[in-house]
This record gives sequence, C-alpha cells and structure tokens, in this order.
Amino acid sequence: MTNKYDIFISYRRDNGEDKARILNQFLSTVGYRVFFDHESGMTGEFETEILAAVEIAPVFLILLTPHCLDRCKDEGDWVRREIERATKFGKDIIPIRPNYDESILKKMPEGIPDYVIHLKDLEFAEIDFHKNFKATAQSMVDTQIKKVVQPSILLTGTGNKGAKIHFFSDISCRVLHFGTPIVVTDATDTSVGAIARLLKGDHRLEYKSIEHEEDAYTQIYNVPDNDYESFVNIELQPIKDKRKKKEEELKAEEDRISAEERARRERMPVNENNSHYEYDLFFCYSRQDASIVRQAYQFLTNAGFKCWMDMDVIASGKRPEDLMFDALSQSEVFLFFGSEFSHKSEWAKSEILIALTLNKKILALKIDDSPIPKDDILYNTRPYNFFDLKKPGSFEFFLEKVKLELEIMGIGT
Repeated sequence: MTNKYDIFISYRRDNGEDKARILNQFLSTVGYRVFFDHESGMTGEFETEILAAVEIAPVFLILLTPHCLDRCKDEGDWVRREIERATKFGKDIIPIRPNYDESILKKMPEGIPDYVIHLKDLEFAEIDFHKNFKATAQSMVDTQIKKVVQPSILLTGTGNKGAKIHFFSDISCRVLHFGTPIVVTDATDTSVGAIARLLKGDHRLEYKSIEHEEDAYTQIYNVPDNDYESFVNIELQPIKDKRKKKEEELKAEEDRISAEERARRERMPVNENNSHYEYDLFFCYSRQDASIVRQAYQFLTNAGFKCWMDMDVIASGKRPEDLMFDALSQSEVFLFFGSEFSHKSEWAKSEILIALTLNKKILALKIDDSPIPKDDILYNTRPYNFFDLKKPGSFEFFLEKVKLELEIMGIGT
C-alpha cells in the first residue's frame, strides 16, 4: 500500500459503489491521492490496509446513500468501523449527500453508536451525480477539502525550468516520472493538456489509467534541450481493449467450465426430491471456533456424510464469495455453529441469508453459552434446532444426536 493518501472514500457497496468510483476518478483528476478500495492496489491484508488508509488520509469522505447506516448497529460492520477509526484519529469527516437527498439523516437507525449519529451535525457536501456533477464536486474541493489538504500531485509543472511538455491522453491517466506522479491528464482536454517541465536528458515516464491501473505502459522520453516545447500523445485505449478482450475470453472459459460442471451434475444420482447435491452438509461458523468445528467435521465425515468446510478448500483462483456460493448451492443442509463469534460475523450472516434464499434445510448447533441476539436472522425467520455442547455428556454423544437428527431429515442415507 502506498504510504500517502489525501482522501479516504467510505461507501456502501450495494448502492454507493458507482458514485464512489466516479468521485474517485474526479478527485484523482484534480490531483489528489485517493484511497478507493477497488483500485488502491490492496495486497490481501484487507482489514489492515483499510484501517491504515483511514489513519493516513487527512480527509474522510462518507457517501450517505439511502439506508447506508442501517447496518452500523452491528459492531463488525465495515462502514461503522471506518467511521469509528476516522473519529478516533481526528480526521476531517465530510458527509456527502448525493443529489440533494435530505431524507437520508432525518431518521437515524436505532442502535447505532454516537459517533455515527454525530454525522448529522457535520457540514455536508451536496453533490449532484446526475446533471451537475463536475461543478458540485469542484465546489466541495474548493470550499471543504482544500481547507484541510492541497492536491499532492503537481498539475502545473515545476516552475519555468526545463522543457515545457504537454501531455494528452485518450483515457484520463496519471503520469509518473521515475515512479513519482507529476501530472494527471484529462481525456476531455484537447487544447492545452497537462503540463510538466522536464530537464534535458532521458526520462522514464509511466502512464497509468485512473479508471484501471492495469491499463498502463512505460516510455523512455528524451528531452533534447531545456529551451524546448513539445507534446506527448498517450494511447491507453488499445491496452484497455486488449485487457477487456482477455477478460471476455476468461469469462467465456469460466462459462464453458460451468457448463461442463452442470453436465457433470446431471449425471449424478438423483435424490427423492429430484435434486442434485454434491455435499450433504455446508459448515457455517466463525474461524475463532475452528478447533471445535473441525472435530464435528471429522466425526460427521467418518460417519459417511459429505461435508464442505472452507478451511479445506485449495485456492482455485475464484473469489471466496464465489466459492462459498457454489458450495452452498451444492449442499443439501446448512449447518450453523452458533456462538458468541459467529453471531457477530458479517460473513456468517451473508451465508445465512443465501441459505434462506435457496430454501436450504437448516440445522443450528449451539456451541457456547452466549445468548441469541434479538436481531438474529435465523431466530426471526425459522425456529432454532439447537444442540447445546454445554449439556452433560461427551462430545461424541452430542454428535451422535446430530447424526440421528440428520438421518431423520433423510440426509446422507
């Protein structure tokens, strides 16, 4: 992760990602280094990098799209954690109200912490994402952001020394000089271009698309004399087209493999409900309960049940959420291990919602003494079938009861 950001953008993925992407591109174009988690070169240490970026950036923007604060009552919610970190480190928080929507904060959700409620007391930025985006976004920059931080990327060159070079591009991009950003081009600018001054000699220039940093190339550019003016045409569209074509080919290959997988499933035995399943049981749990869940996995596997547990998955190149959805779709029973940790897990809640949507048979196991939260998804949609590990009796006896319950459900027989 880069060691310098000017602005951090916080948003809700389901209805704010498109606006966050547009905002990221605009702020980058006017010279700011922006942390936008889809395009910030993250290495896999997701939690560490997100929270570190909040600490680094002086300005914290929060996109207030409809219902974006509803899930902030959950301690593990990412938007809540980002706001909490920004508040703790004294960042300049600017709530953005898209398209002048005044209803978003009129009624705050119940159960959210004070530092989230405090957003309604801050100075808003009103941004029109429809017809007047550029002017309203620039107003936010001029009246709010520049009070805190100036653009880090030079847009007007380095004084009057050296040759004057005008950069034009078919896609808005950053120009890096030996790895350091010097200007940002705007694809719509066909008159003056982005100007930088370069001294006589060879220069290593790198051009990176703002929209997609993989669309990039490097050039050795020679300046023959300091008393010199010229222009550079940066052509990133062919690189973008090549990348898109490769993505389409990969998608076609994935579709082909999926078709082969469907054909394979059609050859599998059919159960009494005329459905095909690769697994009897899908394990939903918190990694903090992994040791006890592994014991259950081993016992049920030895008893003849086909189980899916994510810790046994070998990296396949697929996204974790895709692997999870495929496995859940191919499982007959959703086995939930209820605990203090799994009840707070956003990932577990996501799996439960998918299981309910797919109308899976659900068996929930209680593996500690923690109370069931009042807003528990399973508790409010269908009755729990808990088996309490704290009751007298050995672990093996407990799992024998689970095995019997599954056989009554007709699973694995």
